[in-house]
Amino acid sequence: MTSLKLFFIILITLLLSVTVLVAQGHDHPKEKQSQSMAKETYTCPMHPEVKSDKPGKCPKCGMNLEKVTTPKQSAVKDKVNKATSLLKEAKDELMQQGKYSCCIDEPCNSCLIEHQSCSCYKNLKEGKAVCNECYGGWQRGDGVDKNIKPADVKTTYKKHNH
Repeated sequence: MTSLKLFFIILITLLLSVTVLVAQGHDHPKEKQSQSMAKETYTCPMHPEVKSDKPGKCPKCGMNLEKVTTPKQSAVKDKVNKATSLLKEAKDELMQQGKYSCCIDEPCNSCLIEHQSCSCYKNLKEGKAVCNECYGGWQRGDGVDKNIKPADVKTTYKKHNH
């Protein structure tokens, strides 16, 4: 066997091995579909043997059944809760410093992330545009100033025609 032929056999073997390893590390579409179509499970916090495929009451004690989550789902939920808490802390601190004056009930996150301050309420009072998140809040009816109509709120968002 020539060395060139041997080289190609080794190369093809390596490529096939890598392909198999990569494929094992990825979810296949059919598996993902069956996982997403799997029914949710609910159980009683006091009686874990009680299971249901829908929310309801425990037949033994009457407590509300709770949705069963996997450890991975719980870890993601914990990270989201921590991030939400950190955002709220940062906004509260900036509000105390007078650097965060938002115009919606639940102060926006976009100004915090982009500018580490918010002047949307001041801008609104001056007839200027507010950030997109605040604009959305006003359109949902979450504005803090009842003297301002949602239709009068301007946004910095520019619609692009493609």
